[in-house]
Amino acid sequence: MYSLEVLENSIFQAEDFDERIVLGEGRHYYVLKNEIPYCQVIADPNHLHMEGIIFKDYLVIASDEMVLFISLINLTVKEKVKPQYYVSKFIVADDVLYILDCTGIIAISSELDMLWENHDLAVDGVIATNFAEGDVMEISCEMDPPGGWIDRRISKKDGKII
Repeated sequence: MYSLEVLENSIFQAEDFDERIVLGEGRHYYVLKNEIPYCQVIADPNHLHMEGIIFKDYLVIASDEMVLFISLINLTVKEKVKPQYYVSKFIVADDVLYILDCTGIIAISSELDMLWENHDLAVDGVIATNFAEGDVMEISCEMDPPGGWIDRRISKKDGKII
């Protein structure tokens, strides 16, 4: 239903979008609804670490201090989750949004409730290495920068190290 266009690759222009949410200047997120221009979100590129992602009926973007959930139904902004230092990646698996940050992972349900968070996994970065189906995810964690990466397996149900 919803999809996200990268500005540089888009055939659309800003004026093609009827709805606009301005959170700053610079970075543009083009949201399409059924492949038709729907909403443009403009955010401050100095405080964003990554591209956005569509999760359910939300555009999700990360700033230095907050993960923002922008409702694509009523175009409201919710500050929902506070990451540790920075967000490195969003991953959607099994109807759950996993937010990987500097020290760990936050799991968010499809209703935007926090299922769990574990910020005792790393000191300077978490990388997903295997999010295959099942109850276990495999990650790599930076424990002693630079080059102190260790592999871990954690439970998708509660975020605990296995």
